[in-house]
Amino acid sequence: MLLEDGCIREFFTAPAGEVFAVLRDHSVLVRNPSASPTDMDAFEAALRAFNAFPQAQLLHRLFECRARQLSGELSASQAQSHLSGLLIASDVLGALQLLDTGVPPRSVCVIGSPDLTRLYAAALDQQDVETPQIDGAAAVLAGLLEVHRLLPRGALAHAG
Repeated sequence: MLLEDGCIREFFTAPAGEVFAVLRDHSVLVRNPSASPTDMDAFEAALRAFNAFPQAQLLHRLFECRARQLSGELSASQAQSHLSGLLIASDVLGALQLLDTGVPPRSVCVIGSPDLTRLYAAALDQQDVETPQIDGAAAVLAGLLEVHRLLPRGALAHAG
């Protein structure tokens, strides 16, 4: 979410997590996938590699995960983190390009699980963008409470 003068300017979402899970669990890109935590060194190295050569298509880069495991350069856990870094770097760069108005955004608000917003914040940090983070579950609860507060008395008794 891009905030400008306290107002939402743009809101983007992408299925990066779903694509990550499919590629990790149902492709040859990661050998012996697991639910291990993100290896931040491998993740940030993937961000840097992506950002150093952003014109290379993501599809061409994905196989690096497999090749680097076969060469012994990355463990399965590191390959998962590398894959995540490539996908998130691509997502962030694509969104920033869509937002490009000639003046780069100073701040992009990221909403989601704390583990995921931390990864997006790391990717945006490499683009020199400040990243306020909001816990997605807390945001949903706050929104639902606000809707409840705004409902006329008795409206819930007639629902459904």
